[in-house]
Amino acid sequence: MLPPTGGRNAVTMRYLRHFCLLYAPPFEAESLMKIFTAIVEWIFASANTPQLSVPTSIVKMGETIVDTTITLYNRIQTSKELLPTPAKSHYIYNLRDISKVF
Repeated sequence: MLPPTGGRNAVTMRYLRHFCLLYAPPFEAESLMKIFTAIVEWIFASANTPQLSVPTSIVKMGETIVDTTITLYNRIQTSKELLPTPAKSHYIYNLRDISKVF
């Protein structure tokens, strides 16, 4: 629902009354660190089986991996060079992209 410009029409209140508008503020970096660190620790703990073992050097880098991924995500979100355009509409990033890393 963008402001009416170009070929877009204004959305009337009569139409909007049929919907429930919900806004969820973005997560802070601390929350993302807690969530994804817990996921990485769980993955490393469940991966240590006789068939598959994760080296301890990689297990120690778990928090660094999460921190680097979140830093990269925040840098991409604020980058002026990676804004979505009609030719590059795939330049839209969200939390699903972070979760794909893990």
